[in-house]
Order: sequence, then C-alpha cells, then structure tokens
Amino acid sequence: MTAQGGTRWLLIEVKLGERRSVADSARAAVWDLFGYRRAFSAVLDRQPEPYGLGYAWGEGLKPSLDSDVTLCTPDTLAEALAGLIPAEH
Repeated sequence: MTAQGGTRWLLIEVKLGERRSVADSARAAVWDLFGYRRAFSAVLDRQPEPYGLGYAWGEGLKPSLDSDVTLCTPDTLAEALAGLIPAEH
C-alpha cells in the first residue's frame, strides 16, 4: 500500500484449524510473522506502523494496535483492519 509518499507493507498470516485453539493459532501466526520480520528486515525496519496481521480461526481475540503485529479473529477482523489501514484507502 502506498500512503503519504511512501510504501507501507502489511503482511497477513492466516491460521485456520479445527484441532487448534484460538490461542495456539494466534501464537503460530505471530511466530511466522516474526520470521517474516527477520527475513524482510531491510524493508520492514524502516516502517513505523505495524507490519503484520495475524488472523486466527475462532472468536474473541481483540486487536491491539500498539505493537508491530496485530492479532484478530473473524469477528474482530473489521476492527483490526480499520486500525491498520488509513481511511483514505
């Protein structure tokens, strides 16, 4: 996404599963997103906004927009995206 004259990256990791709890899916998403952070540090280190969204199957995971990675479930996806993507897009 391009905003305010620069490019911003938002990596999305989706973890679905019937045999895994929401907490375990969220942890798996964070683990992978941190791996992407290391792999793409040359680009992501220059970005002040959160770079990752972890989408865990289940419900009740409230997004926190105060870190590099935001987590959500299907019922809180709209709230997470509203906090991550500026309104002008």
